[in-house]
Amino acid sequence: MNSLSHISGIPLYIQIREKLRQDISHGLLLPGQKIPSEDQLAKQFGVSRMTIRQSLAGLLSEGLLHKQHGVGTYVSHVRIAANYTRMTSFTQDALAQGKNPSSELIDIKKSVVGEEIAKLLAIHKGDIVVCLKRLRKINEHPVAIQISQVPEKICPPELENYDWSRQSLFELLEAHGHRLNRAIETINARLADKEQAKLLGLHIGDPLLYIERITFGDNGMPVEFVEMYNRPDSYRCTITLTR
Repeated sequence: MNSLSHISGIPLYIQIREKLRQDISHGLLLPGQKIPSEDQLAKQFGVSRMTIRQSLAGLLSEGLLHKQHGVGTYVSHVRIAANYTRMTSFTQDALAQGKNPSSELIDIKKSVVGEEIAKLLAIHKGDIVVCLKRLRKINEHPVAIQISQVPEKICPPELENYDWSRQSLFELLEAHGHRLNRAIETINARLADKEQAKLLGLHIGDPLLYIERITFGDNGMPVEFVEMYNRPDSYRCTITLTR
């Protein structure tokens, strides 16, 4: 039985809530893992089911836990909130929220662009782009697949030699004189294919949050076209509208 203090003045439901929070943050309860039932937790802590429900309510409202109707309660995957008040990178958003971002390089290559991508990047069909494919992670948990295409003529040299586990493409482009000015994003839904499901820990056909972004430099020319396939439970978008 987990030890609770009955003389500390801290309500039991708060003690249990913080114990569960600690188990999640320390990796004792992993993303996607089903937690014990209310009856099991009540027996484990020696309290009533009502106390357990109070404990879980706070974690559910924070998004640390989520319920699957008729199945049980699960630990949520790590979420990153997109910043739509200014143009930021995945790395900047994660760090600003106190999370640990990293990347795994899946592939890097040069390729000839077709008419569609050429138009998006304001280059010619048949021009060369550098294509960078990465698995983006938060606290070591995969949350997105990101495919970036940059015109070869503006690409920093020897990209394959960079440490993409920590390197930000935004920062790298700006370090080589391409100050990023604005971006246009389009968001919609896609279904995971075999590779995406495997990389993101999903099932084939599961929904993904798909984002396309064109990033522009100070001179108004596109410098990057990005496709991002996000786990829907790991990405939150909030936009403030005024009238």
